[in-house]
Amino acid sequence: MQKFFFNLAALGVIVYGGGFLFIELFPQYEKYLSINLYGQKPTEFDKELEKLSENYKRWTEDIIPYDFKIFPLDKNIAYRWVPSSETLEPCKAKHCKSLEVISRYSCPNNLYAKVIFEDENYRNIGYTNDSTSPVFRNEKVLFKFRSWEEDLKYWSLRELNCY
Repeated sequence: MQKFFFNLAALGVIVYGGGFLFIELFPQYEKYLSINLYGQKPTEFDKELEKLSENYKRWTEDIIPYDFKIFPLDKNIAYRWVPSSETLEPCKAKHCKSLEVISRYSCPNNLYAKVIFEDENYRNIGYTNDSTSPVFRNEKVLFKFRSWEEDLKYWSLRELNCY
């Protein structure tokens, strides 16, 4: 009898967890399952709450400065390469490039960036990285990358991580 209850409990955990896994893998069904459960129609409050939730999920355009791009590997981070005319200090290295980054959410530990150096044939010839201390949400960060690589022709942003 004890084995029966144990198996029943295990089955319940699997079915319950499977439901969460299904919603995680197929988020388009979440709205259907949560709103239409037991055939109930959404109230005006439900509709308003869903609208507010959708607006919150989007990172509004007015927060991201116009010349920033969303980083494709993390939609919560935007960046821009800073033109040399906006860099205040002269570069003492052979090549210099600055990157300005803004994060939708705060990065409580640090913000990390990695840049790849490429030659004229777009071959990887090296990299550099940088990180900064904790960052608040929507706070701008300036990363300054330097290189003495002779064949450097292109800079390629490969990694931006908020930890």
